[in-house]
Amino acid sequence: MIRNAFLIVTFIVLIFYQSACTGKPGAFEELSCQPPCWQGLTPGETTKSELIVYLNNSPIIEKDSFVEKEGYEIFQSEIAFNLTSGTRGEAYFLDDILSVLYFFDDVDINFNDAIELFGEPKFLLVYTDWCNPSPRFSFGDAECQTIHAINPKIGVEYGYQTKISDHIEITPNSQLISIGFFDPDKYNELVEGRAFYGFTSEKFLKYTRPWTGYGELPEQ
Repeated sequence: MIRNAFLIVTFIVLIFYQSACTGKPGAFEELSCQPPCWQGLTPGETTKSELIVYLNNSPIIEKDSFVEKEGYEIFQSEIAFNLTSGTRGEAYFLDDILSVLYFFDDVDINFNDAIELFGEPKFLLVYTDWCNPSPRFSFGDAECQTIHAINPKIGVEYGYQTKISDHIEITPNSQLISIGFFDPDKYNELVEGRAFYGFTSEKFLKYTRPWTGYGELPEQ
């Protein structure tokens, strides 16, 4: 009897441990609304005042962490905030309406998780950038190959980094460094306004490559 009870307890502990190791972070665990909506916040619909109410009351937002700033490029204003998980967030506004909602650092989600949650990308944005300083990276290089998967119809993008190489392979386990939600109705305006990593529309187009699934990245 005691042995059976011990086995049951051991089994429960193992199940709990496995769930803790493989589960996605709470912020991205369940979708309460369809992308580009996140936690009830929708680019193209949510006002700045509504987002501030959410930041003040959500249990997953670090208390008193948000700061309003001047916007960059086409955005009139920006609000930066932190999640209790360690993820950093930034909200960008056009005419006091949320236009882009961006998360980075300690996102703790991989490429396959993102596809399951947000759908497959339509294309990739591939360029060289400074390596993310997160402890998970130990490339030993100052610059990394940065890959962002973008679906302009849904209004979702997610990205990761890898070593610079002539042959880059995309795998399901590629660890993301960022997740972004944007207003799909303003996609062309965002591209023209250099909203995506400060690239001009010409450079943005230059750095895009088709999404063909997992495996070696297609040549430019």
